[in-house]
Amino acid sequence: MRTVVNYLTFDIIAKLAWGVPFGMLESTDRHSIPEALDFHAAQASFRFQTPFFLTKAGELLRPYILRVIFGNKGVAATKLFFSTVQEMMDRRVSKKDEGGQKDIFSFVSEARDPETGQGFSSAELFAESRVLLLAGTCLPSPQYDYKNNL
Repeated sequence: MRTVVNYLTFDIIAKLAWGVPFGMLESTDRHSIPEALDFHAAQASFRFQTPFFLTKAGELLRPYILRVIFGNKGVAATKLFFSTVQEMMDRRVSKKDEGGQKDIFSFVSEARDPETGQGFSSAELFAESRVLLLAGTCLPSPQYDYKNNL
């Protein structure tokens, strides 16, 4: 039951964020995404809490150090996470011209800096899309142990 609820959570977040669910309840094609997200979050947490990675040497050595600590599975998980987010973002951008669809991404992509009138760049939209998936699925996920983390 816990797994089904987790897949439902990911489908709901994808629908809210990009207007299209992952389809985890209908197909097993994307069932590796929750685990990939967990690995990516662990790596990001480690990276941001380790001051060495803020140095020039840390930036250069980061891929090698993370591979030693998290192994090839961690690297593959991050690639899957990034490619999934890129796919969802690209799919949503391609539907932008259809108009009328209001989801979180539509509001982010239409946002403008009040001083310059500039919108987000593609790199910034990708970063925001990663946050949408991470933030949207971490707390509501049944993988989170509410009883011991409140």
